[in-house]
Amino acid sequence: MWSVPEYGILIFASTCIDYIAGRIIGDTRSDSRTEDLESNQRIRKLALIVSLLMNLGILGYYKYHDFFLTSFIEFINTLHPDAIGPGTRYELLARLILPVGISFFTFQSMSYTIDAYRGVLPPEKDFIKFALFVSFFPQLVAGPIVTAKEFLPQLQEEKPMDSDLMRQAARWFALGYFKKVVLADNMAPIVDTIYSNPYAYDTAGHWLGAFGFWIQVYCDFSGYSDMAWGAAMFLGFRLPENFRLPYLSRSVTEHWQRWHISLIRWNRDYLYFPLGGNRVSFWRHKFNVWFTMFVAGVWHGANWTFIIWGSIHGSIMAAESTWRDVKAHINERWRRKQGTDLDVEGSTRRLDGSRKSEAVRFFGANWPLDIVRLCATSFVTIFFGTMFRAQNIDHAWMILGRMLGLQSNCQN
Repeated sequence: MWSVPEYGILIFASTCIDYIAGRIIGDTRSDSRTEDLESNQRIRKLALIVSLLMNLGILGYYKYHDFFLTSFIEFINTLHPDAIGPGTRYELLARLILPVGISFFTFQSMSYTIDAYRGVLPPEKDFIKFALFVSFFPQLVAGPIVTAKEFLPQLQEEKPMDSDLMRQAARWFALGYFKKVVLADNMAPIVDTIYSNPYAYDTAGHWLGAFGFWIQVYCDFSGYSDMAWGAAMFLGFRLPENFRLPYLSRSVTEHWQRWHISLIRWNRDYLYFPLGGNRVSFWRHKFNVWFTMFVAGVWHGANWTFIIWGSIHGSIMAAESTWRDVKAHINERWRRKQGTDLDVEGSTRRLDGSRKSEAVRFFGANWPLDIVRLCATSFVTIFFGTMFRAQNIDHAWMILGRMLGLQSNCQN
C-alpha cells in the first residue's frame, strides 16, 4: 500500500468518515429530547448511509470497476461486433492495482458503523484507537475479518508479557509460516502450470490440478490466518477463529461453518439476519441462504468465475437446508405417531460407549454414512474449486468438462 501513496489515503479516508459517522450516531442517540427524536433518527440513518456508500463505493471502484466495464464492453461488442475496439477499450479501462486489504478493512469499518447504529456498542471517541482497529496490520492482508465489538474492548485491557502466551504465539506463527511457505508456495507452481494452459491437460491432469489447488488454497489462506493469530497474540490481542478443520466437513453447509468463518459470520450478522434469516417464508429463507453465498462469491473476486462459484455453493446450501426441513417434518410426524424419534439417515440403534471405535467417537453412531458424506463434500469442494481458480469462465467450463470426461482431447 505504501508503494502507492494514494492507496494509503483510501484507508485513512474510510477511517475518518466512519469515525465521524460513529460520533454523529452516538451524539444523536444520547440526545434524549423528545422533540428531536425523529430528527435524530434521520440524522443517524443518514450517517449510516454515508458510511456504507463510502465504503462500498471505494470497494466497488477499485475492485470491480474493470470487471463491470469489461462485461459491458463485451456485451456491446456481442450486439455490434467491434463497436468498441482494442484502443478505445484500453483507454476506458482503468487497469487499477487492487489496494492491499481493501476487502477486509472496508468490511471491518462498515461493521463498526452498523453496530453503532444498532446500539450494539458505544461509538469510539478516541480517533487513534479507532484508526488502530481499522488498520491493525496482522490481519489486514488476508483476515480474519475483525469486528469493532471484538477488537475495541481489547484496547482497554492491560497487555502484560506472558511467556506461555509468547510461546503459543510463536507456535501459531510458525505453523502458519509452514503452511504458507513450505506447503502452499511449493504446490503453487504445479497448480499454476496446469491452470495457465488448461487445454494441454486431460482428465487426470485437471483432477491433479484441482486437488493441488484444494491443498494450496487451504494452506495459503489458513496459513495467513495462523500467522495473523500469532502476530496479534505477540501484541496481546485475540483474533476470531477463521478455520476449523474445514476438510472434515460432512456437508457444504458445515464446510462454510468451518471455512473463512469470519467472512461467513460477517455475512450472517450484517446481511443474512437483516434479510430475515430463517424467520421468513420458506422460499424467502432459501433465497437468503443463496444470496449470502452469492455475495461471498462477489467479495472474493471480480470475475464471473467467483460469482458462479458463490452461486453454486449457495444453491447447494439452500438444497441442504431444504433437506433438513424435510427430515424435521418427517421426524415430527413420526414422533407424533409413534411417540419416539426416527433417525431418517440411518439406524436408530445406539452403540454402547465402551464398544465405540475411534471412527464412531469422531463421526457418531452413523459413521459409515458420515464418511460417505465427507467424501461427497470433498468432491464438491474440489470439483467446483476449479471455478474459483480458473482464469476465466470459458476455461472453467472446459476444465469441468474434462474432469467429467466430456472433453478428452488435449491441445497445446
